[in-house]
Amino acid sequence: LFFNLKIFTTSKISKYDPPMDGLLTNFNTLIEKYNNFFFDCDGVLYAGGHKFEKAFKTLEKLQQLDKKMFFITNSSGRSRAVFHEKICKHGFRADIESAYPSCYLSAVYIKLNNPSVKKVYVIGGQGIMTECKNQGFEVLGGPDHDDKELDIYNPGFTKEDAEEVDAVLVGMDTSMNMYKLTFALACLKNGAKFYACNPDAYDKVGDRNIPGAGCMVTQLEAASGVTPLVLGKPNKYAIETAIQEHNLSKEESIMIGDRIDTDILLGQNADVDTCLVLTGVSKLEHYAQQKKLKNGIVPTYVAKEVSCESTLKK
Repeated sequence: LFFNLKIFTTSKISKYDPPMDGLLTNFNTLIEKYNNFFFDCDGVLYAGGHKFEKAFKTLEKLQQLDKKMFFITNSSGRSRAVFHEKICKHGFRADIESAYPSCYLSAVYIKLNNPSVKKVYVIGGQGIMTECKNQGFEVLGGPDHDDKELDIYNPGFTKEDAEEVDAVLVGMDTSMNMYKLTFALACLKNGAKFYACNPDAYDKVGDRNIPGAGCMVTQLEAASGVTPLVLGKPNKYAIETAIQEHNLSKEESIMIGDRIDTDILLGQNADVDTCLVLTGVSKLEHYAQQKKLKNGIVPTYVAKEVSCESTLKK
């Protein structure tokens, strides 16, 4: 099987002299070199509800070759089961154990590393609520507090209510309000641990950007003076977890994503090779900027798209 996708590797220079002076090669080279493929999803395999047909054909080819594939997303709105279902709805049969949304990773981390945590206050959507409940936590907040209004003189909760919370977990919340922030702040001031699903400043929706989970996180961080532990990308925890659970080799693994600041940095933090695709957030100019920096986030490869058909021209 031959894959015609042209890719730039940043470590060598060739006579082809493609943008950024990288070596022009084909996707089959990566297939031969790596056995484990970690994919970001939005901006790589699909954009919103739009499926990238060529990307899914490539997944099918990888599956035929018995390559291992894992799907990592910073999205916290969908539980692991719902995220897995979305991938399958696009026509690709993946095991649920290959799906790693940030809400799942966060809930599992808290359970494994902080056994004293019993009650979690959530700023975010149903995905976080579901995963926290799956780990046996008592859960407060989330969509249940969407309609709460804050009276600053009578906030609607007591100090004792806040003291009962052991951890605050923050993700993307499209119904953010002052009540949620104030209650979460009270929890942190009373000693609750602070976790974040991801630090994304914005999410790309169609041709526009909307504030991401990082905006909710920084508000609470500024008010409390407490720095959260971020458990989604670029924390290496996602890849480290998959490698441990599936007994994988880092040398045989590659992270493929569309964001330099999350996907590519995740790969670097986890010490695996990386491939930036240009179908989402980061573009060639962002890559060029990083190359000029002393400690820039530079991917191992740059590709136009995940495709077994198209080529990346000069």
